Amino acid sequence: MISDADINVSLFLLPVYQLIFFTILLSYFNPKKNRQKFFIGILLTILTFFLACSTSYYLGYLIIYRYCFIVHLPLFLLIIPVYYLYLNSLAGINNPLNIRKLIILFLPSASILFINIIVFSSVPEPRLEIYLSKLSAFNNPFSRLLQQVQIVGFGILLPVQIFFLIRKYLIVMKVTKTNISSNPQILSYFNIQWALLILIGVLIFIISNIIFFFISEKTILTIAFYNLLMLLSGGIIGYLGMKQDSLYNQVSKIQITHSNNKKFSRKKNQQNGNSDINDNQVEFIKNLREFLATKKTYMNKNLTTSDLAKELGTSIRELSNIINNSMNTNFHGLINEYRVMEAKEMLRRKEYANLKIEVISNKAGFRSKSSFNACFKTITGKTPSEYRDEFFQH
Repeated sequence: MISDADINVSLFLLPVYQLIFFTILLSYFNPKKNRQKFFIGILLTILTFFLACSTSYYLGYLIIYRYCFIVHLPLFLLIIPVYYLYLNSLAGINNPLNIRKLIILFLPSASILFINIIVFSSVPEPRLEIYLSKLSAFNNPFSRLLQQVQIVGFGILLPVQIFFLIRKYLIVMKVTKTNISSNPQILSYFNIQWALLILIGVLIFIISNIIFFFISEKTILTIAFYNLLMLLSGGIIGYLGMKQDSLYNQVSKIQITHSNNKKFSRKKNQQNGNSDINDNQVEFIKNLREFLATKKTYMNKNLTTSDLAKELGTSIRELSNIINNSMNTNFHGLINEYRVMEAKEMLRRKEYANLKIEVISNKAGFRSKSSFNACFKTITGKTPSEYRDEFFQH
């Protein structure tokens, strides 16, 4: 028969495993680096370690928790500053933070970490686990100080951070919407709904942990509900963080000014910074573009670098080197460029006038409507619907 203790262990470990899964998936299986991916990766790592520390405490694993205790609350206080940096990078705000702003962002976490280290180092090792097991009892100076630090962190500093986060989020969104209105191409990858949902996920995670910390009697029902919220918030942050990163990779290297009916020339490529391109590479690029324009393999939504290299009779390494270095783009950027050109042709045809945008997207080779919209807006500055409406109005 399964005991309550076994159920508690399962409930607490599930959200931890979920966050580990998303962290590994984002960092290991998709190693391309950019600023927003760096910060969402750091955020997921912080959430994972914090939840692991909380789990060791709530399950009474004091041998483990005594090593987690010093960083437990400081990690919690890092969540909002790191999310703020992620939001800035997502919105294309790349201005470096000055020393004053960095101090304001990280001072709460650094202060609690400093106090924990001082207090922790002053306690003899044999008595440490006894004190940690009685944090709720004010029966010694150590427990009283730690309890006060926990109350200040969870009850004062975090609510202040939440207020700061919401205020900054509204400011960033206002600036971002203005930038998108003035130039839709520069932030075509930015999905405002996803950003809002990630914010909600972060707030659910933080507020749930604050409330759960102050609940004295933790029943099986409250434990189950708490961990359900951890699964929900962690799932939102991890899944949408991965989707947003994928969307960025889809559009980040699209050549906005290129048209597939233009011939590649050495002079034009030298202007883009690739002055060391040789005649063989020029010929390879010419053949590659002619192949894509005539065979239209890009309309296969499952097309991979391996598939294209096989069709061209070359190696994956050589093809990737030409695309990344000589053409100054990447596989997604090149293929999506041709898919957008194909979609533009379809949107201008009268026989396709009644087709839904999703159908056009699928026919052109895109796997999702969000990717199609982002790539299309990067090249044209308009959504597919706007582009079609304007064409037929004229």
